[in-house]
Amino acid sequence: MEYHYVRNLHDVQILIPRSVRRIPERAFCVYRWLQCVIFEPCSSVVHIEGYAFRDCDLCAVCIPNSVRTLEDHVFWRCSNLQSVTFEPQSQVSCIEQYTFADCSRLQAIDIPDSVIAVKEYAFDNCTSLKYVTIASRPTMKQAFTKCSPQLRIFYLPAVRQHS
Repeated sequence: MEYHYVRNLHDVQILIPRSVRRIPERAFCVYRWLQCVIFEPCSSVVHIEGYAFRDCDLCAVCIPNSVRTLEDHVFWRCSNLQSVTFEPQSQVSCIEQYTFADCSRLQAIDIPDSVIAVKEYAFDNCTSLKYVTIASRPTMKQAFTKCSPQLRIFYLPAVRQHS
């Protein structure tokens, strides 16, 4: 099921029902006052397409562990975004180009071990970003351009799964 939200353009909070599997491109980019997105527990969202939350006034977002794909520019220019968390057992494998670009209030992020690539400019111009913790060794090239000069990237040791 694709999510089509047709409510008041001035809503500040939305709830994504668990039946939704895909948030289409530009789904909320006209909802400039949107501050809070809540995914229902046991979310089924697998894909969040490009520009889905572009320019929203989001303060925080928790990405459900059902999400596999975060396309380019998903949270681009969400200048009030301060907190991004990934649910445990995240399935996100790639943080695409400009996914979090121009999130100027984002100060820290923990990138889950499921991520194998962080694309160019994924965190471009995140001028407050100071701490990045990465639980794997993804390929990265120019992912953190124009960020805070105090930016520190910490790599966590690999955790082995016991069978």
